[in-house]
Amino acid sequence: MNIWPFFGRETARNGVIVGDGKFAFPIVGESHYQSELETICGGRSEEGAREKHAALLSPEPTNPYDKNAVCAKIQAVIVGYLSRDVAPEFLSALISSGYGEAAAEAIIVGGWRTDTDEGYFGVRLNARMPFRFISATEYFRTK
Repeated sequence: MNIWPFFGRETARNGVIVGDGKFAFPIVGESHYQSELETICGGRSEEGAREKHAALLSPEPTNPYDKNAVCAKIQAVIVGYLSRDVAPEFLSALISSGYGEAAAEAIIVGGWRTDTDEGYFGVRLNARMPFRFISATEYFRTK
């Protein structure tokens, strides 16, 4: 998984979330981004999806529904959000760490429902609470 695209010229602004390797941290709202997730995964199949990607978590202070909103993007496309109860903790940790955004390892999963012959995609992050961030340099040293 390549998270390098998130660090280009703004390396100092971006941290990397330290995870637990379980990819069990959910995002919400994926139901609104099924076509985007389908495109990222190259379509739907009866086998479902289990693809690792890099996600960028970005604060959205101008979001009309929640000033603490944090969107999750994969391949520069919004695929969901941190939940309302988690986003403020993420933002607080992000600010206190001195970062503007954070990358996270992510996995897109999709089950196949044989009763309807369609799949539903979900996204899980390699993250844990309390949130902790490392620099891109430190992240790449461990990979």
